Amino acid sequence: FYLEYEKRFGTKEEFDKAYDFCCNQIDLVTSHTLCPDCKLYHHAWDSAHKQSWADKKTGRSAHVWCRAEGWLMMTLVDLLAIRYDNNVPRLESIDSDPLVKILNTLTDKLIPLQDSKTHTWQQVLDCTGKKGNYQEMTGTCMFAYTMLKGVRINAYQFGKKPASAYRTVGKNAIDGVFANYVTTDENGIMWMHNCCAVAGLSDSRNGSYEYYLSEPIIDNDSKGMGPLFLALKELIY
Repeated sequence: FYLEYEKRFGTKEEFDKAYDFCCNQIDLVTSHTLCPDCKLYHHAWDSAHKQSWADKKTGRSAHVWCRAEGWLMMTLVDLLAIRYDNNVPRLESIDSDPLVKILNTLTDKLIPLQDSKTHTWQQVLDCTGKKGNYQEMTGTCMFAYTMLKGVRINAYQFGKKPASAYRTVGKNAIDGVFANYVTTDENGIMWMHNCCAVAGLSDSRNGSYEYYLSEPIIDNDSKGMGPLFLALKELIY
């Protein structure tokens, strides 16, 4: 919102300042939540390392939650779209824009975790394949939207795959959602299943693997339907 506001109503100097601010915020978040092993970003971080859910040495929460990663992905691609008017220019290196760097490297880490049959992602990403984990549609739709839009705005300049491959991954994810997790009732109403209702961190929400699996799984959650519609819009470009 801040960046969009300055683009519409601010000066060029104010817009550039806003983009730098946004990049600094993303850097702050990602520098503290990055998992050194899986190279994905944990759900949260406590600077004081005192919260009950936080690791006492790193301050990070225990796991990589699918939808938290989805919010980050969507933020990255939406900021880039605003910054570059939906067309990221050819950059000299992956370090030319910090958001492009994070988006490219993060996407390449996520793709191997995509289920080979349904083309969707699981609720707890760093525990992909573990017993009890399930295919989660809100995060899946967020990832699909990000990849589809990222290709359209030329954001995937430094990925391990050609740009067309990222579009294929995103399209396959949406196809997988409809093929496996969407049904239509007798009234013609569409229902998207396997949506995590909510997940947070507090004294009563310890961020354990078991915790993320304990939250209700619902249909047509708005945090999944919105990204689904956004992804479908990208498919018509």
